[in-house]
Amino acid sequence: MRHQSFDLESATPLSAPQAALYPPLRPALHDNIARRELAVIDMARADGPRSADPDLLTVRLARILFGIAAPRPLANERLDAIRRFAVAAWFSTLVPKARLEALFEAGVSHDQAWKMLAYVASRRGVMPQVESWPA
Repeated sequence: MRHQSFDLESATPLSAPQAALYPPLRPALHDNIARRELAVIDMARADGPRSADPDLLTVRLARILFGIAAPRPLANERLDAIRRFAVAAWFSTLVPKARLEALFEAGVSHDQAWKMLAYVASRRGVMPQVESWPA
């Protein structure tokens, strides 16, 4: 058997029909974001803005007086920080610095935070502004 070496730099690019047969293994936007984290971001959209702070007075009154329940915090602190950040990104035009600080304290990198914002913006149609990025 003969050994065959492949030179990737001189390889010809795929045509459009060929490229459709060989999709990329992972989308470039979500390289270092786990599927469960993307699911939490999507869940935050379904939960609504009340889920960001379920202990606020207005949310508690709505629960007591009208029976409108707000989703409770997640058991995993990292995923809950991602959910609260995502709620701010979905339903606000300005993401507060406190949400970013909590996200970074939970172990999310700056790159992952930007990719999460881009993920929300691609579905929302508008990129939310960030109050300021903590150093």
